[in-house]
Amino acid sequence: MKILHLTTRDTGGSFKACYRLHRALQTLHTASDLLLAYQEHSYTPAQHIHTYQPTDIQWWKRTNFSLRYRWQNYRKHRILRQINQKYEVFSFPQTVYRLHEHPLVQQADILHLHWIADFIDYPSFFKHINKPIVWTLHDQNPFLGGLHYDLDLQRGQDEYLQRLEKQMRSLKRNALSNYDHFHIVATSARMLEDCQKAGIFSPKTQYNLIPCGLDTTKFKDRAQQEARELLGLPTQKPIVLFVAESVENQRKGFVHFNKLMQELDKQDIHFCIVGKGSDAYTANAPHNITSYSFVEDEEQLALIYASADLLVVPSLQEAFGYTVIEAFACGTPVVAFDCVGAMDKMRQSADLFLARTGNTAELVQKVRYLLENPTILQAWREKVRTLATQEYDQMHNAQCYKRVYNKALGLPIPEIEPKTNPHNNHAPVL
Repeated sequence: MKILHLTTRDTGGSFKACYRLHRALQTLHTASDLLLAYQEHSYTPAQHIHTYQPTDIQWWKRTNFSLRYRWQNYRKHRILRQINQKYEVFSFPQTVYRLHEHPLVQQADILHLHWIADFIDYPSFFKHINKPIVWTLHDQNPFLGGLHYDLDLQRGQDEYLQRLEKQMRSLKRNALSNYDHFHIVATSARMLEDCQKAGIFSPKTQYNLIPCGLDTTKFKDRAQQEARELLGLPTQKPIVLFVAESVENQRKGFVHFNKLMQELDKQDIHFCIVGKGSDAYTANAPHNITSYSFVEDEEQLALIYASADLLVVPSLQEAFGYTVIEAFACGTPVVAFDCVGAMDKMRQSADLFLARTGNTAELVQKVRYLLENPTILQAWREKVRTLATQEYDQMHNAQCYKRVYNKALGLPIPEIEPKTNPHNNHAPVL
C-alpha cells in the first residue's frame, strides 16, 4: 500500500496533522510520501517529503509553466482587490498545477488530501484521477467556495464576495459531485455535520470521524513548578495561557482573551500569550503578562503548556484546535468557546469548560471558578492527560487512518483495541 499525502505548504496546524500522520504511518511500516507545493523547511531523504516540480524536461515548457503561474496569480489578485470586506483566506479552485501527471500521484494507491488550497486544480485533477481519495477536512474550504470559514460570510454583506463565493462553490460542485471514490475524514463532529449538509460531494462518498493526533511523548506532563522555573515565570501565581499562530487572526478571538485579562486584572494572576504579534499587544502591558512570539520548537511549547493552570481558547470558529490537545497532553485543562472541535470529548463537562461562542462573560466566569477551586483544577490535570494519551496519540491516529485506507482498497480492516473514555468507564471510544 502506497500513500501519498498532498498539502500546499509545510506550515500551520494542518501541516502538523499531516506530518505527524505521515511519520506515524512510516513507523507502522506503511509506504508514505508527502508532496508539497511550497517548502520552507529542510528534510532528509528518509522523510520522503517532496516539493512539486514541473515534470517537463524542456526548458521552454518549464518557462511556460512559470509564465502561466505568474499570469494566474496576477488575475487572482486583481479579482480579490475588488472585495471590500475583510476575510481570512480566499482560495481559487483553479491552478496551473497538473498534479494528475506527477509520478508520485500516478504511483500511489491512495491519495490523501489535506490543506490543498491553491495547489490542486479541481477541474483537471478530479477528471483524470481514478483511485481512492482520502480527504481530511482541516477547515471548511473543501465544501465552501473560496472562503475557508463561513464565519466570513456571516460577518458582512459584500455582494461581490457573495457572488464570487457562489461561483467558486458551483465550480467545485461540478468537479466533485461525480467523483465516487471519496473517503472524507472530519476531525470533529460539527465539521462532519457541516460537510454532509453542504451536499457538494457525490452521494457515494463515505464519511469518517478521526480527531487529529500528536506525539504524547513530546507533549507530556511535567512538574509545573519545574516548568515555570525553567521559563522564568512566577511560581506562586495562577497562570492563564493563550496560544495561536497569530494573535492578529480575528477568528482566534484574542479580543475576548484581552477582555478576560481586563476583567481579572485586579486578581493575582499571571497571563502568558504565545503567537505572532503578541509583542504589540503587550508592549505597554502591566508586569503580570509574559508574551512569546510564535513558538515553533515543540519542546519549548510543551514546557509553556505545562507551566499553565489553564489554556483559554476563545476561537470564534475552529475546525479542530490543535492547541487544545497539546495542552491536554501536557496535563493542562482548557476553557474554550463551544465551537472548538477538539473540545468534543469535554461536552459532558461543558458546565466547567465550555462557554457559548462569543460570550466573554461566560468565559470569564468559568476561568474564575476554576482558579478559585484549585482542587477541581488539579483533579482535571490528570484526566486531560489520560484523555490525550488514549484518544489523541498519533500512533492511535495512524491506526484509525489505516482502517480507512484498507476499506478504500477493499482490504481486510484491522482491529483497533478499544480506548476507554475516562469520563465513562463503560463507554469505549474508537
